[in-house]
Amino acid sequence: MTGNTMKRLILILTMIIAAASTLTAQNSSSAIDSLVKEAMTAADTAQARLYNNVAWKLRYSDPHQAIHLAQIALEIAKGHNQPEQCAMSFGVMGICSKNLGEYDKAVKFYEEAHGIRVKYANTEELAYSNINLANIYINLNDPDKARTYVDDIARDLDKINKKEILAYYHLNYGRILTMKAKYDSAYTELNLALKLRQEINAPRSSVLSTLRLLAELQTFSGDTFSAIDNYRIIIRDSSQIDRPMFVDVYNSMANILLNRARYDSADYYARKALAIADSLDAKQKKERIYGTIGMINYRQRKYVKAAEWFERKINLGNEIYGDALNQNLISAKATAEKTKKDAEISKLDEENRVQQALNTAFGILLSTIIILLIIFIVYNRKTRNLHRRLDEQEKSLDESNSKITASLNYARRIQQSAVSEVADVAEIFPDSMVFYKPRDIVSGDWYRVETRRGYKIIVEADCTGHGVPGSLLSMMGMSALKDILNDIDNSGEEFDPAIILSRMRIMVKTMLLQVDDSGMAINDGMDMSIGVIDPKTNIMRFGSAYQMAILVRNGECIKIKGDRQPIGNYIREKDFTSQEIQLQKGDSLFFMSDGIKDQTSPSPRMEKFKGPRLDDFLLKNIHLPMKQIGENLMTTIEAWRDGSLQMDDMTMVGVRID
Repeated sequence: MTGNTMKRLILILTMIIAAASTLTAQNSSSAIDSLVKEAMTAADTAQARLYNNVAWKLRYSDPHQAIHLAQIALEIAKGHNQPEQCAMSFGVMGICSKNLGEYDKAVKFYEEAHGIRVKYANTEELAYSNINLANIYINLNDPDKARTYVDDIARDLDKINKKEILAYYHLNYGRILTMKAKYDSAYTELNLALKLRQEINAPRSSVLSTLRLLAELQTFSGDTFSAIDNYRIIIRDSSQIDRPMFVDVYNSMANILLNRARYDSADYYARKALAIADSLDAKQKKERIYGTIGMINYRQRKYVKAAEWFERKINLGNEIYGDALNQNLISAKATAEKTKKDAEISKLDEENRVQQALNTAFGILLSTIIILLIIFIVYNRKTRNLHRRLDEQEKSLDESNSKITASLNYARRIQQSAVSEVADVAEIFPDSMVFYKPRDIVSGDWYRVETRRGYKIIVEADCTGHGVPGSLLSMMGMSALKDILNDIDNSGEEFDPAIILSRMRIMVKTMLLQVDDSGMAINDGMDMSIGVIDPKTNIMRFGSAYQMAILVRNGECIKIKGDRQPIGNYIREKDFTSQEIQLQKGDSLFFMSDGIKDQTSPSPRMEKFKGPRLDDFLLKNIHLPMKQIGENLMTTIEAWRDGSLQMDDMTMVGVRID
């Protein structure tokens, strides 16, 4: 077969497939229109059931329209006292909200349906309601809440004796065990669910969704080769997969390929996931994909692009969770600054500002050196022309350096808008101080001080490295912390530092996918300390990763130590712990990075500031207001350095208990 013949054959097949797809879509749309007309003209008592049936058919292909039809069905069912159809309407709206990634709305709809079914439904319908609630709480990262509904299913299994419900039970129980890192037991449960669905000839989409969960488990447990095989099976059966599942499958494939340093393939799958999520307007799924694409660029050292994607993730997270403080700090400030610098920033290459500027600067510098050598050896007579050209090169180099500095200053403004403002800290702790001094324009240190459900939370972290790489890690860390605190806040769990640190480790390791091209673990990560204070009792729960806090009480510096392991890869990894400390009125607490103690005096001594010298400083100044302590610390450190280079980022957050 000739090349031209092959091309014609491919073109003909493509046209046939496209025509068939168009015809299928038209037939499907026509069928839906017919069902809607049937519902509109049906008897009053049948309308709610028919509208719900149409909504059910659209739950994956058009969840927005499905919700609209379910709302119509709900109003009709209420008017005719049809509780079973009311429950059906709420259930459909729940699954559509879940498909759109709007999990909070899904919970409310599912709970409405559950409340009705507890009163009116039979055991089987109640079991499906428990299945929906268990599933949504798993998606909300609340395995303990999900387990209560799974246990309710288990209690009624003998009465139901239906393999479809038994498969759902094993499926959700397996997902809960996966979240608890009990991988062997989870694998057993998910395989039971898969076997049951195959035995009852369940729809292919149900079998494939089980395969997807098995692939996720294999990814978590490190068996990524098996995971990819299962994902490929799912993708080959694309006609049987709903679009929300496609988003998760493509994003998971992207993360696995990122872990293997196959960046082009990872970006391909992440972009496919984003295109579908955009079409669904699934904001929470888009937020996760933004993080994936940010990591793909970060691992390729495309730091500017990575920062842009992480900023999109943070901004979308603010929109989802309605965090007014961070929205003002990140979005409003960044927008204002962008407006001021619009003329300057528009000159930069939006695709790769920092990298192009650096390449330009190095190219100019190299060209200048070559020109100098040639002119010095061969064209010594052209000294005047040399000066003119040197002036031009110098001007060009200055412009390039200005562009680099402008980009880094813009990144600094984004980063500083993400940490807590000094004024906001003072609202929570009236007598407080923040000492925050990056080594470079941007910082690998960060901190957060905020209130959640009445608790006062202090977090200080020190990321691997400093400068641009350290600042990207810090932005990822702040984003991960915000997600974790939102999950805990929404689920009603305790704000336990040990739980927060453990989840931070999981998220950081997942985002960094910490294996290099040779298969060796990457040591990127962060040290962190967390204090959660109950103002009613003045009891502080404290936990830390390779950090400590200092409590100054009655003329003594008391060291509060945590676990000697970082957030990230560690050869002797263990569970994080937390401890309770009864604070007293007048106590002073200090959370800090090691950058303060690591500052060195000038040569020839080159002596570090060290912990004992910091203790002496605190004891001598503790009688002063916290703000004055911060100012004195700056003066003391500057005098100690006496003009020597700053060795590391420096951060200290100090509060006094009233």
